[in-house]
Amino acid sequence: MPIISTSLWKLWLTYVAVGTTIAVVWFGIMEGIAWCNRIDGDTLSEFVWAAHVPAVIFFMGMGFIIVGSLWLMLHFASGGKWGI
Repeated sequence: MPIISTSLWKLWLTYVAVGTTIAVVWFGIMEGIAWCNRIDGDTLSEFVWAAHVPAVIFFMGMGFIIVGSLWLMLHFASGGKWGI
């Protein structure tokens, strides 16, 4: 397995940190605007409930995303020993 340079790991970590920060700030701004406007159906939770998406399906979907991400991380970190 080839060795990944430290600079590449630092670049990847910076990319993840910046992307996560942008996503959190964006979510906070959008939810804040929706909360301040006080229009029904503007926040994410109101949108999900208005679409009649059962909470079980919503949270199972998020669980699949989290578990899938963890599996991919283990797969690549182990050199392909954890799956396809």
